Order: sequence, then C-alpha cells, then structure tokens
Amino acid sequence: MDKIREIKARSDLDQAGINACFEKFAKELGLSDAEKAAANAKEEEKKAATVVKEDDEWNKEDIAELTKAIQKFPPGTAGRWKVIAEFCGHRSQKDVIKKAQELSKKREIELEESRAAAEAQTAKIAARVAEATLAAEEKEHNAQLAAKKAAKAAAG
Repeated sequence: MDKIREIKARSDLDQAGINACFEKFAKELGLSDAEKAAANAKEEEKKAATVVKEDDEWNKEDIAELTKAIQKFPPGTAGRWKVIAEFCGHRSQKDVIKKAQELSKKREIELEESRAAAEAQTAKIAARVAEATLAAEEKEHNAQLAAKKAAKAAAG
C-alpha cells in the first residue's frame, strides 16, 4: 500500500507515468491479469469521480484562490507547487504553474503599461508647466516693454 501511495505522490509523473509505475509494481507483486484489471478499474473509477478542471476553466474565484495560495506558500516552501495545486482543489501542478506564469506575465504587462501612462502624464504636465512659464515670461517682458515706451512717451 505504501508503494501505491508513493507512486501516486510522485509529482514528476503524468497519469500515463503513474499507470506505467503501477503496472511495474503489479508485475513485481505477481498479480494476475484479473487483479490488475480490477485495480486499474478501481483507479479509473476514482479518477472519474475526481473532476479535474481544465486549464481554460479558471474563473475569478479560482484565480483569487491561486493568488492566495502563492502568497501563503512563498518560494522556499517544500514542494511548493504541489502544495499550491492541492490548496487550489482539483488542479494539476502543471496547470497551476502555467496559470501562475500567465498571471505573472499579465501583471508585468499591466505594470509596464501603467508606468508608461504615468510617464506620459508626467511629460504632459511638464509641457504645460513649460508652456505656462514661457507665457508668463512673455507677458512680463511685454509689460516691461510697454512700461519703457510709456516712460519714453511721458519723458519726451
């Protein structure tokens, strides 16, 4: 029984790899074909009872749960992605990693877009300040010229 648990717990194997390990283990035990068939049927029944969500079925709640798990189990956590997959319910480790990478890339893009928008806004403000400064300087210069003309006219 421990060997079966060990095979099921291997995160480096997909379902076909787990089945292959199980077959090898069954041969080692010398199980008959009928026993193997019964064990495989039982395994398939369990698999059918456990609904595994497909990668494209991530809804807002799933993403929130994944985000929470990523924060709860930071890098350095033993078996981090396996733990996160279990925390997220019926998700494979591969799907959890893939979605986390997608979310990370999406966040990077959003941050870059936000940074670019902030820089553009800063540039617009700087241009308005420069424009207002030039207008004020020109107005002051024109006022000084008018004052000099008025002073010459009054003197002359």
